Amino acid sequence: MLIIYFSNTGNTQLIVNYIKEIANITTYKIIPKVPYPDLDETIELARQQLNNDERPEILEPIDDISGYDTILLGYPLWHAHLPRIVVNQLEKLDFKGKTIYPFNTYGSLGTGESIGDIKKYCPSAIVKDGLPILDSTSKVKEESMKIIKEWFNNNFSDNVNKEDERKNLRENYSVFVKLNAILILLCILF
Repeated sequence: MLIIYFSNTGNTQLIVNYIKEIANITTYKIIPKVPYPDLDETIELARQQLNNDERPEILEPIDDISGYDTILLGYPLWHAHLPRIVVNQLEKLDFKGKTIYPFNTYGSLGTGESIGDIKKYCPSAIVKDGLPILDSTSKVKEESMKIIKEWFNNNFSDNVNKEDERKNLRENYSVFVKLNAILILLCILF
């Protein structure tokens, strides 16, 4: 699994942080080459970028996701759509055989048109239903964690359970090795 995300005001970053508390997932953050201005100016700039079908430049775009089957895609909803910088990143990648699980933060409109955007720009991917989280909710950790855990249980329970199984096996193996060492030491002493 890989998380690809963009966060401008920090709300989507909070959700990524919460997800990482649930599961150890590699992340890639989309960083604009030219930082976005303050919120009011960004709102207008985002509208212009959408209307002009722009592709804002990315500082260090990721170019290979071949090692991942599942992509968690995080973004803020801007004017009911994906931010154009996210579109720019998506168009640089090969999503053949990949499954995308979108999650977004929003002020209104839930997922808006963003799921359709993802399907448009990633036509070879399987795109699952999105997980929209209200901006104000993203700032309340307990509430966000409850929503994210439910999303994980519904979509990734096998992955989470397998990770738990691997952790238990590692712990059990560690205990086994220690007990063996004690037994060998006792045999040597007696």
